[in-house]
Amino acid sequence: MIKKKSIFLMLATIFALLFCASLANNNNKAHADSNRVYDLSEWQGNFTANKVKKLKNEVPFVILRVQYGSSYHDKTFNNNRKLLEKYGVPYGVYSFSRYSGVSQAKSEAKQLYRLAPNAKFYVNDYEMSSVTHGSSNNATKAWVQALRPLVGSKKILFYSYQHFMLQNASQALKYYDGYWVAAYQSKKPSVNSVMWQYTDRHYSSALGKRIDASLLGKGKDWFIGNVELPVANKSDNSSNSNDSASSTLVPDSQKKSKPVKTQGGVNYYNTNVKLTVKDNANFNFYNHLGEDKTYKSRKRLHLVKDYKAATLYANKKGVTKNGDVYYRVTRHGKSMGWIKSNSVQNYIDYANTNEEKTIKSDASGEFNEHVKGSHFAKNEVLSNVSDLAGKQVQIVKSAKKVGWNTHYYLVKYDGKIMGWAYQSIFE
Repeated sequence: MIKKKSIFLMLATIFALLFCASLANNNNKAHADSNRVYDLSEWQGNFTANKVKKLKNEVPFVILRVQYGSSYHDKTFNNNRKLLEKYGVPYGVYSFSRYSGVSQAKSEAKQLYRLAPNAKFYVNDYEMSSVTHGSSNNATKAWVQALRPLVGSKKILFYSYQHFMLQNASQALKYYDGYWVAAYQSKKPSVNSVMWQYTDRHYSSALGKRIDASLLGKGKDWFIGNVELPVANKSDNSSNSNDSASSTLVPDSQKKSKPVKTQGGVNYYNTNVKLTVKDNANFNFYNHLGEDKTYKSRKRLHLVKDYKAATLYANKKGVTKNGDVYYRVTRHGKSMGWIKSNSVQNYIDYANTNEEKTIKSDASGEFNEHVKGSHFAKNEVLSNVSDLAGKQVQIVKSAKKVGWNTHYYLVKYDGKIMGWAYQSIFE
């Protein structure tokens, strides 16, 4: 009896250990899909490959601080960003804002994009009074309006404590995609928000530190999205709007996609994208990606200088370990090879129109020679929007980047072409 009892106890112990191990494993998997995320800065130090691999199983994405005002950049950002990209951990970015007025707000926002162009979303962390010229609401609105043309449909959030937001940015908040509220308490604030930072003492086993943590008010895909989504558009060799539709490029944050093949350190995706070659493009067309080590040699197929402003269609995309993006493209149905993404731009649909619009009384910005973000290498400023504040103007053309729901307009006033401006300047 004693022997049988010992055997039974031993088997029961083994079963219990296996059950606990299985439960822990399941909990880890569930935790990776949870709605808790971390916001991190240089105070958490440089990541390591091991820490990032663990982070991937701990949170759906992270949010990195990029800068403190316009004069200080986080020391750890580039190191941590590269590791997150290498191991496939999505990230958004935030700027701790210190703008003193509208002009500096625009500058800080644009700088955030320049330092983190591959981020999934962007955040204006404005929680400390700094505006000395004009109103905080106008400066905070200028921040998002300066960033919007650069990031397309990626989400732009506003972060702050509720009391500070009500005092300094309540009117500007409507221009953002969502509010990330900071409130270290057990009950979620009643204010409408897409994310709630509820503690600065959450323990991350991946980082071995206590850190800021937030709970998502929307699904993770709302924040980080992904890359392509087919959109009907006219073919490049016909002016007939009834021609068969083709698909065009859409900014990040629309549809989740998975690589159809991983080869030689490159992830390949099926895509259906319409592009325009930039005027200042300098990467030629090749038969293979140089980073794909399964190919022993690479051959140049065409000189890009011979195809400035040409319309291309991409049916395959390659993303390298370093995050570089390439497209396999055709022109008029003929294969052109692979071209790097920094040599092409979103295709833009232009349309003639004849309508009148009124420019907002507090509108600011510039009228440009061309649509911002188009393929033109030079885009001169023609005049200031504020010169026509409150005026009724004529719209003679509209332009929409494929995948965007917003427009640029070519403005004419008193018989003179003033230039292109983003739709947000109008009432």
